[in-house]
Amino acid sequence: MIQDVTLHGHITPNIECYAVVAGRNVADRYFYEQHAKESGMTFRVFSSGFEFALTPEGLRYNGPGGSVGEYMFGVDQPVRDLVKKEVLNRLVMFGTYYGRDKRKLVFSNQSKGSENYHTVFMEGNAVANYYVLIPSSFEGEIRHRQEYILRKVGKTLKRTPLVGRQDDVALAHAIHEALEEQDTVLYLFRLVNLIHMRYRNSFLEVYKAHAFPKDEDMRLLEDLAAELGVEHYQQQRIRMDVIYKHEENQKLVETYKDVLIASAKEGLTRTHQARLQRLRTLSLRHNVPSSLLDILDELLLEEDTRVAHIGEEADYVERTRQILESLFLGDQAPHTGITAHDIKELLMAKRRATEEHNNLFEQVLLDTGRACDEAAAESGDLAPLENLGNVVTYLDRFDSTLANVNQLAFMDGATLPEDKVRSLLGNKKVIDELEPGLFEALFLKPLVENKYVPLYGRRKVATLRDGLKDIEEGAASLGDLANAIAELASEERLYRLVHETVKQHIRSFYYSDLRNREAIETLRQEVSMELRQRGLLEEDVPVALFDKVVLDIRKEAFYVQQLLPQIIERKNTALREDFILNSGLDRFYIEELESEYLRAADVSETVLASLREAAL
Repeated sequence: MIQDVTLHGHITPNIECYAVVAGRNVADRYFYEQHAKESGMTFRVFSSGFEFALTPEGLRYNGPGGSVGEYMFGVDQPVRDLVKKEVLNRLVMFGTYYGRDKRKLVFSNQSKGSENYHTVFMEGNAVANYYVLIPSSFEGEIRHRQEYILRKVGKTLKRTPLVGRQDDVALAHAIHEALEEQDTVLYLFRLVNLIHMRYRNSFLEVYKAHAFPKDEDMRLLEDLAAELGVEHYQQQRIRMDVIYKHEENQKLVETYKDVLIASAKEGLTRTHQARLQRLRTLSLRHNVPSSLLDILDELLLEEDTRVAHIGEEADYVERTRQILESLFLGDQAPHTGITAHDIKELLMAKRRATEEHNNLFEQVLLDTGRACDEAAAESGDLAPLENLGNVVTYLDRFDSTLANVNQLAFMDGATLPEDKVRSLLGNKKVIDELEPGLFEALFLKPLVENKYVPLYGRRKVATLRDGLKDIEEGAASLGDLANAIAELASEERLYRLVHETVKQHIRSFYYSDLRNREAIETLRQEVSMELRQRGLLEEDVPVALFDKVVLDIRKEAFYVQQLLPQIIERKNTALREDFILNSGLDRFYIEELESEYLRAADVSETVLASLREAAL
């Protein structure tokens, strides 16, 4: 007895289709036809009670069922689904809509419709989407059949990982089993956008090779997107989805989401704010787009919660509003221009808003821009808009500078090519003209004070500070600074590589004593040989760097085996901080060691949460 039949073909060169018919004795339960048109192939599957057709322009359907596709995280995901970790997929039942309260689903008798392919992949998943049709001998209104189908298979369709895996046959049988109708035959269609899939696979390949894609890689991806015709919005969705699905990134984002959900229920306390700040900083190291976390903030935090989560926050937001309104919208001397002091205050406010992830600063700026546009349209006076343009120019300099220095500080192997050094130098000159030392106060001092900046990041920031000064004094060139940072980045990459390889050797082989000089030298030779064979190193690992790696690994072992159990038992924040400050190990890495220890002991990370937050 045939239980499923699979059909496969291309509707257009860029749209691929898979069809699965599943149920009891399906061989004579359906019909299909295909014929060629000048614009492409038309494919139609039909039987009693349903029809599904694919044309070069789009699709049409008629019958009970719906569409389902894996959510692309952070984009177009309703809050009711976002807060449920088990919900993976977007499900739309034909002919249904939400009522006035936006909560209750209303079923109609309309099960006929059509969509073009642009809509399919814009509103659903950018790469692949399913359509499910489940006709039967059910007697009655179609809306009752749709409600029954949703009740029976809705949970399966929204939660099954088979949609993301694109396992068509297994998905069809999972739906059939959940339906609990032995004699019903169901029809499952998967549409794949080959252009988007190619772009997704290309970005995935780059991301796997470099968690922080190089500029030349991104230029190649931009060229590929232009060649394929991938819209900018779809590029963003696809890249965000790839980055989120990386295992470590997904853990981080899910933890961030959990804190936001707790904040929405309990109010955004200082403890919550400290945890969010830590996760935001950690996201920089993992190259998680800040826009993804911003979307979560917007979806899961109420506006009044964002406004009031820190008592002093209203001060700088209010001051921002006063400056902008007096300059652009006030009655007194509106055309006198913006002063250096005003710009300085706005930049400091921008810095605070960035640190505290307060979107109200940007909202005040947008509101001011809108008011300026309206005022200019009514009066014909363009002076307020010109003043606003001056402010925006400074804020753009702020954004580009902050992105460059944060990348340098937090991302492993990050460098500063000459063109970026030139840009930073130009921004420094303009900003320091407002007030001497303002550039360092805005961008470098906060990194020096940030406990999560890693050792190599601190060295690169210090090199940047000293190098910019030397260039201004004529003692160095742009190339000198770029090369100095590149050398540090190269050493940083080698350290990470050797550290990882040594730990693997220690796990796989027995080493009697890593305090013994002879044992350490033997291990150095083994690691050097392995890295040369893998094409990752041309010469032996330098002795000084290898000794540092071994010493750091011994410190890690001491912390996990001896100190950490005491810290947890006694809740000793001081002991933990003393070790972090004196060991020279990166705080991020120590927290990763702590997490590994807690997972191995099957203990919740909340055990250490208060200790971590107390240190911030």
